[in-house]
Amino acid sequence: MNTRKQQANAFFATLNQATQAEETFNTIREQRANQPPEPTTHTYTEQDQAQHHEDMLQASLSVFDNLGKRGPNDLWH
Repeated sequence: MNTRKQQANAFFATLNQATQAEETFNTIREQRANQPPEPTTHTYTEQDQAQHHEDMLQASLSVFDNLGKRGPNDLWH
């Protein structure tokens, strides 16, 4: 009998902890939902983005140009 009571007490203690954890989680989620988003530290203009894309394109073309100048055996050395 005593074991069943201990098991029941342990069960309800665990259930209470789980309920409290869920309530805490929901409170934190609600608080975060009500906060404005963090400001970004970087702002990029369209010109910055265009320059970045151009730089990446030039870098890619440079790699392919260099690969084309190598012989088949150069890739393995």
